[in-house]
Amino acid sequence: MRGLKRNVLFWLLLATGVCCCIFSLARRAAAEGADRQVAYAVCWSDAQTLSAAAGTDAADWLRTLSGAGVGYLIGTDDTEAEAKTAAASAGMAFARAGDTARTGDAFLLPPLGSDGLIAAYGAPQGDASVPLALVENRSRTGVLMPDGFDPDAWDGPMVKTLYLYPEYADGAGYPSPGASTTENVLDRAVAERGMRLIVLRPFTDAAGETVADPAVYVEKLSTLTDWLAKRGYTAGGTFSCPDAPRLSRVLLAGMTLLPAAALVLFLFVLLPADIEVKPLWAYLLLALGAAAAICGALIAPRLLQTLTAFGTAVLAACWSALWLAYLASDGDSRWTRFAAKTPFPVHCAAALGGLLLPALAGGLCVGALLADRAYLLEFRVFTGVKLAQAAPLVFAAAALIVVLLRRSGRAAAKPRPLSPALIVLCLAAAAAALALVLLRSGDRISLISTLEWRVRDGMERVFYARPRTKEFLMAFPALALFLAAAEKRVRALLLPLGVLAEVGAVSVVNTFCHLFTPLRVSLARMLTGAAIGLVLVLAISALCMYIFARAGRE
Repeated sequence: MRGLKRNVLFWLLLATGVCCCIFSLARRAAAEGADRQVAYAVCWSDAQTLSAAAGTDAADWLRTLSGAGVGYLIGTDDTEAEAKTAAASAGMAFARAGDTARTGDAFLLPPLGSDGLIAAYGAPQGDASVPLALVENRSRTGVLMPDGFDPDAWDGPMVKTLYLYPEYADGAGYPSPGASTTENVLDRAVAERGMRLIVLRPFTDAAGETVADPAVYVEKLSTLTDWLAKRGYTAGGTFSCPDAPRLSRVLLAGMTLLPAAALVLFLFVLLPADIEVKPLWAYLLLALGAAAAICGALIAPRLLQTLTAFGTAVLAACWSALWLAYLASDGDSRWTRFAAKTPFPVHCAAALGGLLLPALAGGLCVGALLADRAYLLEFRVFTGVKLAQAAPLVFAAAALIVVLLRRSGRAAAKPRPLSPALIVLCLAAAAAALALVLLRSGDRISLISTLEWRVRDGMERVFYARPRTKEFLMAFPALALFLAAAEKRVRALLLPLGVLAEVGAVSVVNTFCHLFTPLRVSLARMLTGAAIGLVLVLAISALCMYIFARAGRE
């Protein structure tokens, strides 16, 4: 660190990277802020089937849905004439499902198979001014891509589309058991996954029977429209096409300078205090990082973008791990002097801020690095999620082990004895919790009970964005206990509790790696979790003070 304080190149790279990231984030936020119009559509074949099951005329069935905000009727080349007539009668616009867009089509949906599901298709053709519906795949890992299609070369408008697959439209299946299944899918699709076009499919009830009554569809759409209005979206009518920015090589090179400078600083911090680094080495490392950023942006921008985003996600969480190692040390440091002068709850709150700030900065940097249409529209997704989560946890464990070995070597007082069984139990609990965190990461999660799904649904109704339970219920309380163990020199607990606290930093970074989620939602999720976590940290620290006081009196 001493070798960089007066290094002009370091501060220049750092300032340039910060400014470029802020510009990229502002550009992304502006595009997301203007993308607030949501539309509903229905297929002509489904309308015919459901109206027949309901015993009503298809035109009447469609007019009922039109009154609830369904603005588009989807037909195929074979049903174009009758679908256009029905759409005009119901006051809807006609859209096409197929490979070829024609002037006047509302949008172009991928062709439908005989089972009513999206079929394999080739590159879209026809009028490029017709919006291309980007349908999310059934695994929710990106959008369906036609063979030979280059999204970067497509100049026409595009809209992310939720196609209500059977598993989304039932009343008892994924994602949450219970009557709120369909609403949960639709809510999150719009607010958290950037869908602006909802293609309705036949609903099924808890018994697996098809729901034909149009009143059920009207009720669900009315509930969704009201919920979206509270979050600033306008539902019904037409949809908005996101003006997602394209990748700029110059901007990418500038943004890459920030993690390059942060990595050099990280390496200097890791060096022992008794090692003196000549200024020339700092300049060489910084120059190497700048050259790699510029050359990578010119030669292989996509590769540079992917590697830098992944490296930033790991590096940011590792900075938080270093902070935990610093908190665990018992030498004469600024932190120990600060902790000695302030009440335990106060420096617990400060420690929480120190844990979250590097993670938040790293997450925002990842969000800036990947802020282009390929990621925002899910042509590409953030790769290496599991490794980006596991690597900082391993580093945190290693850093804490080094600190604990040094601490045991110079301990002035003998630590409180702990039985081997208790130590094994703590380590096993930490390992089990970390395994659970990794297994529960991702979109399709099977290790969640019905009760927890209902709690999640409830939090989504209460908060603008549901906070992550692994942060405020596990990681942040573990931080308070970690500080209590450090203060009382219970070294056997520092490793498991420290690694559990690091899970919070990893989770915060991971929140911003979901590029399909708007920045405002990711920030709200992180800040809500931090606020709840702060309350829990203060409560646990106050309880620890009470226990310490009683132990002292006894």
